[in-house]
Formats: sequence, structure tokens, C-alpha cells
Amino acid sequence: MKLFTRCPYCKKETSFFAFVSDRAMLSKEKGNPFQLTCKSCNSDFACEIDKVYAKHSKIALIIGLTVLILGIPFSFIVLNDIIEDTGYVVFSVGMIAVPFAIYQIINNQDRKRVENFNRFRIRR
Repeated sequence: MKLFTRCPYCKKETSFFAFVSDRAMLSKEKGNPFQLTCKSCNSDFACEIDKVYAKHSKIALIIGLTVLILGIPFSFIVLNDIIEDTGYVVFSVGMIAVPFAIYQIINNQDRKRVENFNRFRIRR
């Protein structure tokens, strides 16, 4: 997961990767506070776990939109023969909904992942 925090010196946002699902796992993995290096001003600083936050993934959005954009024309191409042979228009509309459902699942999973990380705080 790509996580973000602000540099106390230059006040710009800096990011880092961690394979965690919440702040408790991040605390176990890196400790509290942990050292980071700002990518803008190249200064080292101690960052507390509660000042770290997650944002929605652009990669998940791109994958979901790609499935949606490529899936709908693919459904029309594949289903064109079925519609001409049988005339089941309702079946074709249902198959067009499959790429949209995949997009929604990817988008909802990313939203839940970010909300779960940002909701949990470490008690002192």
C-alpha cells in the first residue's frame, strides 16, 4: 500500500510503500516513531504512525477502467453472434453488466482498504 505523510521541514507530502493493512501492522513492522527521508528536501525525520495516511490507488482505478473500457466492446463482439442467432437481448445486456461489476468490485475494495487504514489510530 502506498502511504503518505508530510515532511515537517518543507511541508510537502512524501510517500513510501508498506505491505500493511492498518496502522497496527505498520507499527509492528516499522516501530513508532520510524525514520523517513523526504523526497523533496532530502532530510531525515521521525514520523509517528498516526500522521501517516493512505490515499486511493491510481493503479486500481486504471485497472478497473481498463476492464470496463475493454470489456464492454469485447462483450458486444462475443455476444453479436448469440443475439443474431437467438434474439436474447436480455442476455446480452446482462453480459455487458459484467465488466461494470468488475470495475465496481475493484473500486469498492480500494475504497474499503483506504478507509480501514485511515480509521484506525494507535492509542497512547
